[in-house]
Amino acid sequence: MAYSLSDLEKEIISTIEQEKASGNERIPADWVAHAVMAAHPRITGDDKDFYTVCSYRTVREATRKVMGEYRKGEIQLDTQMTMEGFEFLQTYYVIAGPKDEDGQSSQVQVHVDAMSYEELTAKAVEHDAFAKGHARHRDEIYRFRDSKFAAQAA
Repeated sequence: MAYSLSDLEKEIISTIEQEKASGNERIPADWVAHAVMAAHPRITGDDKDFYTVCSYRTVREATRKVMGEYRKGEIQLDTQMTMEGFEFLQTYYVIAGPKDEDGQSSQVQVHVDAMSYEELTAKAVEHDAFAKGHARHRDEIYRFRDSKFAAQAA
């Protein structure tokens, strides 16, 4: 069976889960991408450098996508749980890490106990923005509903 992008995403999630299980509190996206690449070292031939560069870029982009989906709550990793005594506080969060060579901020999964005051504040502010966006979305649904059914009632 051919290896697919879905398989790659599952491998990325598995790599993250293994790191969490080993007690790693900060898991940089670039480290995950390198770990996945290291699991597939058999690139050979004259075009080895070309395929290595292209595949690393694909793995890195897929890792950022998976971590971004996790951050947005679109996927949940098996080891994601809420902290005891809390209804929503997660044990791990994805936060912005150091900037890479392209000037883009990398993503890092961090255990909540290892997050700084500033990182926790930034995560709370991010959720404030989500809440405002959800409220605007809700308002648009109501507005659409009202205009749709007002037109039908007339």
